[in-house]
Amino acid sequence: ARNKFDDLEKALQTDRVFFGKLEQLLDPGTMGFELPVMEFPESGPILNLGDYQPVRGYLHSTSLRFSYGSNKGRPRDDWQQVAADLPPALMITELESLGFGAILIHRDAFSDRAQSLVRFLAESGRGQMIEDETNGTRVCIRLEPADPPRLPKINEYIPIDFGDGWDRWDLTRTHSRRWTTGLGKVA
Repeated sequence: ARNKFDDLEKALQTDRVFFGKLEQLLDPGTMGFELPVMEFPESGPILNLGDYQPVRGYLHSTSLRFSYGSNKGRPRDDWQQVAADLPPALMITELESLGFGAILIHRDAFSDRAQSLVRFLAESGRGQMIEDETNGTRVCIRLEPADPPRLPKINEYIPIDFGDGWDRWDLTRTHSRRWTTGLGKVA
């Protein structure tokens, strides 16, 4: 029978190695944007990514900064989800303009294990990456941060509360939109 402490020690060692490699690749103070965006506290799991798993970067890095987690119920943090929902080319432009030097992707939260996103990033010239070699659950891709970066435009990200009469979201790589089923109301 496997010992839970042995599993925990193996996970901690994997984290130490992975985040140690990131610290070697990235300049001190580099900001890493974590995908998927998860609210804090208690967002709940996303597919196979457990709640609070993205906090592991904070625990194993002394020189890098990470975007996890988006403060639940605070519209000023909604820019993170807006940026994550952009088509990949626009997401890169947005994150780099905000000064992010890396995207840290938690593969367990994506049905395709983020293969299409990682492929797009590589094809866009953002191919320098570090993969978690032990279990392949994370990959970090280097970005080219703007100098100087700009702050998020908070007012652009205030959510619209859709009332009655709206259909589900239509999301693709190039857009996100919502259709009315007749007379849609915005609260």
